[in-house]
Amino acid sequence: MSHSDSEINKTKGELNKKLHVELKAKNLLSSHYAVLLKRRIKSRLLGAVSRNNTEAVDTYLALGASPDCSDNQGRSALHIAASKGYSDVVKLLLERGANPNQRDRLCNTPLHLAACTHNLSIISLLLKAGADARKLDLYGKSPLQLAESKLQLLQRSWRAGSIEMIQVRAELQLIVDILISVLEQSPENNVDDLQMMKLSLNAEAPDVDDQMSKLLRELQGVKIS
Repeated sequence: MSHSDSEINKTKGELNKKLHVELKAKNLLSSHYAVLLKRRIKSRLLGAVSRNNTEAVDTYLALGASPDCSDNQGRSALHIAASKGYSDVVKLLLERGANPNQRDRLCNTPLHLAACTHNLSIISLLLKAGADARKLDLYGKSPLQLAESKLQLLQRSWRAGSIEMIQVRAELQLIVDILISVLEQSPENNVDDLQMMKLSLNAEAPDVDDQMSKLLRELQGVKIS
């Protein structure tokens, strides 16, 4: 091998090493950019959910945002939409594969938040998508137990005379509807009595206190398979 050939090989080796370093740097830069882009799309998706912008949510999901992405409190896009009552966004996220049983840092599922706000349409969407009404939050409460707590507060307010009949009727009908929606997910449950109770709430002078006591017994004895 001539001296010039040795120099040529040495130069090639240095060039190859330099190219390798440049390629590695380029890959790292590309990876870093991909991470930043993913974070930006995620942030924009959560923002679009908060604004009830269904079209934008659809766009960011198409760009690769995960339907299960969450904020720093562990609240997923589905948690946010359920808590705000945005049923169209909830439906879209579920259609795109969002997990209806994902938990936030307080162990709430989206169904817990929907039960708190008594949003029946969202409760129904979540249950049909496989939401588990038996899941417990950080305080040991299931979505049904949250409805029960709401009913107990309602009964106390009624007995104290601090709530009007029209509001009691509306709240009771929502709680009955929640219970019916949950029980209908299991074919062995009979909801005829609850349907009758719902109809009786439309009577001119229903025994509201008695109805609340019956409903509390239903909630306390409910079994979900």
